[in-house]
Amino acid sequence: MEAELFPDDEDSPEDIAKIQAARADYKAGDCLTFDEYRAQRAERSA
Repeated sequence: MEAELFPDDEDSPEDIAKIQAARADYKAGDCLTFDEYRAQRAERSA
């Protein structure tokens, strides 16, 4: 059943690399919450 829901060929190597890079950034604390992002956007447009 799981194989039907999550086929292995769904993610390309490029997608997997992006996901791994995003996880590394998150673990390093190099990320924003959506609220922080919105606050920065509001400051830029003001």
